[in-house]
Amino acid sequence: MDAYPEIVVGTDGSDAGTQAVRLAAGVAGALAAPLSVVSAWTGSGPDAYLGASTVTEAAETVARSLGVAEVRRMEPGASGAPADALIDIVRERLECLLVVGDRGVDSDGERFGGNTAHQLAHHSPVDLLLAVAGRAAELRRIATTTDGSSTANRGVYKGVALARALGVVPDIVTVARTDEEGAAALDSVVDDLTRRGIEFRSRVVHAGLGQVARTIVEVGDEYDLLVIGNRGLSGPSRLMGSVSNRIAHNLSTNLLIALTVV
Repeated sequence: MDAYPEIVVGTDGSDAGTQAVRLAAGVAGALAAPLSVVSAWTGSGPDAYLGASTVTEAAETVARSLGVAEVRRMEPGASGAPADALIDIVRERLECLLVVGDRGVDSDGERFGGNTAHQLAHHSPVDLLLAVAGRAAELRRIATTTDGSSTANRGVYKGVALARALGVVPDIVTVARTDEEGAAALDSVVDDLTRRGIEFRSRVVHAGLGQVARTIVEVGDEYDLLVIGNRGLSGPSRLMGSVSNRIAHNLSTNLLIALTVV
């Protein structure tokens, strides 16, 4: 259960982008991992390039002020869409964590318009951390969610690994109608973590059928970071309104989308 060997942060210089840099810097510093900063540009000519370079320079200054020892400013990439540029970059770094601001991910207009955070939530080839402006950049309370499935539990292990690296005891949360159903969903991952001597807290939250996503969104607001798996964020299940899709578009705290289904 190793944490990430590299953190990549994409920023456009906005409040959400700067929050992403702060959050990424905190994670990189705790992991003693290098932080790579990139700002894609879509315009033409020297002004567009200079603007992107200015953004990455400012981001590097912020990261170094927060104690990150190794900051790499990546050459700004020209692309038809910033999301495409970031995807191309991380495809060569499949073990990294990608961090961006969540600006527009909860907006219907932005979803159809191709917002960067929205596109990455559905198409990132690596784990994705969406940073929310106004939320804590220091992750002191972390929850990771499961429904008991093997794919969801892969997300749990990733969340637990990150929490341990940050010195946080994570909560493992499941939503169920009864305590018995919740215990059954938690059973395999709780037993395994206990055997390994890993400290955690388990939590069953009661909710009826059809209320899982809404309940997780409400519970997630209690934490600085919520971790979910990406199952249901692409393909037909996304269009049908999967639980993970509804969480991603309604959560108001920092969200880690762990790649559990490729």
